[in-house]
Amino acid sequence: TNKYAIKSGTTNTDMWIIGYNKDVVLGVWTGYDDNSMLSNDVSNFHKEVWIETMENYLDDKETNWYNIPDNITSIASLAFANNYELQELYMGDNVRTIGGGCFARCPQLKSVQLSASLKEIKGSDPFDLCENLQKVYLRSLVPPLYCDEYDNFTNFKLFVPQQSIEFYKNNIGWSQHRDCFVGYDYNDLPTFDYY
Repeated sequence: TNKYAIKSGTTNTDMWIIGYNKDVVLGVWTGYDDNSMLSNDVSNFHKEVWIETMENYLDDKETNWYNIPDNITSIASLAFANNYELQELYMGDNVRTIGGGCFARCPQLKSVQLSASLKEIKGSDPFDLCENLQKVYLRSLVPPLYCDEYDNFTNFKLFVPQQSIEFYKNNIGWSQHRDCFVGYDYNDLPTFDYY
């Protein structure tokens, strides 16, 4: 089963479903041209057609719906805010800055992987009111510039590079979150350069 977002609706005379993923939008409508009433035996027909068609279409395709492309270098404030479907997000390693509140009020968000090149988190708490967030993979070897004394990171863990955990714990912008840090071995990061 692939990831996609869908919405459906029914009346006495028709039923519809529309949905999408990063590559395709598909809609299915069931009804009669003369607005005749539908019988109960077709109650899920439109959903079954939609799912079968979408799954067949996506069968041999890569579905990395929530991957941010590598050519993106900055993410605006509130860019993903109020997204009620977002569950996981993987950020390309060229993202250098993210705006304040960029993931705020995403109640289904469970996991975020931030860029290894992240240099700054601007503004306020990027994860405000993400009550189901469990893991943030903060891949930058050097702690990104960040200072928000009002944020609340107590409900999730911040997985930072093992070799940088003390840098994070002692960094003025991050030290208040020292209990949230977990050292993590990222196999694809460059060797730490003490400059």
